[in-house]
Amino acid sequence: DSAHAAAHIAAHRRRRASALAVGSAAAMAASPAQMAQLGQLLTQTTSGNTQSMQAATEQLRAAEAQPGFGLILLEMLRGASVDAGVRQAGAIYFKNYIRRHWSAEGAAAVISPADRQAIKQHLLSLMLQAPKTV
Repeated sequence: DSAHAAAHIAAHRRRRASALAVGSAAAMAASPAQMAQLGQLLTQTTSGNTQSMQAATEQLRAAEAQPGFGLILLEMLRGASVDAGVRQAGAIYFKNYIRRHWSAEGAAAVISPADRQAIKQHLLSLMLQAPKTV
């Protein structure tokens, strides 16, 4: 039935979001599988297919709540082997992620103090290294 299918899809999205966002602020390292999945989701957000874009955005939004998500995005932006279109979509998503969550503090904070510090440390060097399109 449709309720069972919806529950199955929601559980699958939660598993994908938590697998995507596992990361360490100190190491700023994501597995190749996480990077590939993030790249795929970012590509889907610009696909032009409304249903695919909405599904990818929902999964990315769910992953945002996981520690280290912003750092994984930064790592992707730093990757020279990452497709330029994916890097550009990632840069836009990162900007919006920061805009949505940076000012929240205390219990409402999505970005942990450790992640905030790591983002501050890595952002300037990334901006200096990144191609102008990113």
